[in-house]
Amino acid sequence: MPKRSFRFASCSFGFFITALSVCLFFLLPSVSNAQHESEKGLPFVTNFSGKDYHGGVQNWSIVEDKKGFMYFGNASYIMHYDGVRWKKILTRPSGAYGSIRSMAINKHEIIYYSGISDFGYLSMDDSLGEMKAHSLLSYIPKALRDFNDVKTVFVGSDGFVYFQSRERIFRFKEDALGKVIEGSLKTWEPKSKFMYAFYVDGDYFVHQQNLGLYKLNNDSLELIPGSEFLGKERMQVMVPYARDKDNNKQYLAGLFYSGLYLYNGKTFTPFHTEADSILKATLYAGVILKDGSYAFATAGKGLAIIDKNGKTIQLVNRRSGLQDESIYGLYPDKNGNLWLALDNGISRVQTSSPFTQFNAQSGIKTQVLAINRFQGDLYLGTTNGPLRFNSSTAMFDRLPEVGSNQSFALVTDNDQMLIATDGLYAEKNKKTTLIAASIGGNLQLSSLFIPTKYPNLLFAGEAINGLAVFERKTVSDQWKHVGYMSGGTQQTWFFSEEKDGEIWAGTQNEVVYKIIPVLNADGSIDLKKSHAEAFGKANGLGSGSGYVVPYMEKHFFRAIL
Repeated sequence: MPKRSFRFASCSFGFFITALSVCLFFLLPSVSNAQHESEKGLPFVTNFSGKDYHGGVQNWSIVEDKKGFMYFGNASYIMHYDGVRWKKILTRPSGAYGSIRSMAINKHEIIYYSGISDFGYLSMDDSLGEMKAHSLLSYIPKALRDFNDVKTVFVGSDGFVYFQSRERIFRFKEDALGKVIEGSLKTWEPKSKFMYAFYVDGDYFVHQQNLGLYKLNNDSLELIPGSEFLGKERMQVMVPYARDKDNNKQYLAGLFYSGLYLYNGKTFTPFHTEADSILKATLYAGVILKDGSYAFATAGKGLAIIDKNGKTIQLVNRRSGLQDESIYGLYPDKNGNLWLALDNGISRVQTSSPFTQFNAQSGIKTQVLAINRFQGDLYLGTTNGPLRFNSSTAMFDRLPEVGSNQSFALVTDNDQMLIATDGLYAEKNKKTTLIAASIGGNLQLSSLFIPTKYPNLLFAGEAINGLAVFERKTVSDQWKHVGYMSGGTQQTWFFSEEKDGEIWAGTQNEVVYKIIPVLNADGSIDLKKSHAEAFGKANGLGSGSGYVVPYMEKHFFRAIL
């Protein structure tokens, strides 16, 4: 063993990990760029089942208070979630159950709720220190209590609170403390049936079955001209849209089966999106997110997030990890998460996160060993062969020409990408070719490295024979396997080249190699004179694997002191 020794300045395993993290950032510039919209991965989804919150599976509505506590309108009661614990808030006397269809919160943190034949508000019980429900039915004359499902509740900017059932609309006035004033009740009754109400940009709208969309003006419900066609279907969505060139308000209106329409204050025109196949199948709810995009929920097809032009940003469904695709309520919280009230459970989707993920639902069935961007496409090396991302399906597809062996390295080589697996392959223009076959396992490759100083040499870690050498006459020629480097008997996994051309290779054992290539007069490698010089613990190398990585034009070796 040569007597050359390594020196480490206060080096430890923690230092190694930090240096490695920095090095990897610089080693992978092609995949550290901003994420391509066509390559947007799956969002991070957290699912809560009935077993998690110990309640009924069906949920309808969601709100959040200033403390960040979440409230969920369940099929049986209201649930309070502080991020750790779940608590039930009963809204019926004697523990009777009833679905909570809608909730709203005012600036004083009073939460209003609506359910079946009932509506009210939540307040803190000082004696128990817990939230308690208070029905407002006593404020309603008995003659007006013949209503069933209260679909919506809204707190207006004008200090009014609106509760809407199919049979009538109830409106109360709040006092200076945000409490409902007894005796302030005003009601409206429909010509047919009130189906769903909306409070958008300070205005109250309500949809009437077979008639169209009405707007509340000076306490009168007035039919919006041209909206009659909306009455023939269930209108479920109304959200603000960008104002027109004259600063007039615009809206997106959504129908259960017919999708979206743009209402500019005068006319309704179809608003086509890339997600129409989903939005025209039981569109149920919609909200505008902080970044100006829209989230639309369906009763059976999951969630679609689109931009203002109708371009699909993200689809969230079972393939994304969502536990149920029937979504009845949406709520964007203060942290940029989107909460979903589901037919079966509750889910939280990190829509605002700059990170997305690729997993088994994306076609990645085994461990990822390498990643590279080549000719605009994203490639993965996995334990079951290389994969290429298909932007049209948002899935990773296998390269059929390559076997299902481990693919440890993907290296860009001018106009082709080299693939290290059981044999050496090249990818170019989405076509894969074999460069050197593995005969009897003689080319089970784990790493690839083309030195800057020797651009016509390719070193590869090989499982049986150690350090394999490939050569080409010019950079436009294809590689040929010419043999193995003497002295490099162990399989190499890591390479490092300094500015002066010095090359080192690392192993998974306690050995590193200094590679010393010798060239003939014609520039070809002389394998009889070339060799790999081994260094280990006797030279000061640390225990464990022989890791070597370049950083700031220097070689860094792993050391455990």
